[in-house]
Amino acid sequence: DDDDDDDDDNNDECPPAPGNDATYTFQFGSPGDDYYFAARVNLDNASYLDVILEADADGWVAVGFSDDRTMNSDDVLGCKRDPSDDSVAVIDTYNPTTQYAPNE
Repeated sequence: DDDDDDDDDNNDECPPAPGNDATYTFQFGSPGDDYYFAARVNLDNASYLDVILEADADGWVAVGFSDDRTMNSDDVLGCKRDPSDDSVAVIDTYNPTTQYAPNE
């Protein structure tokens, strides 16, 4: 049934949690705490990263990737909750070209 497939896409994990055998080489924070970020090179295609974002937040959580710490035209990966139906979606966006000073 196609309706069952739609339900699987609208869960409260972003992205859905990997299997228990997943090992992430880079971790910041701890699962279940206020925030958690984990990343690893994808096991099937080294051109991709597997990322886990978890936070005690209303609305969204995101992480940015920059090669110069200015976040100038750099990639941002996030999870956004839609308050109208409480669904969660992955978003892949970028910062505009305006340069801001890095957080110290």
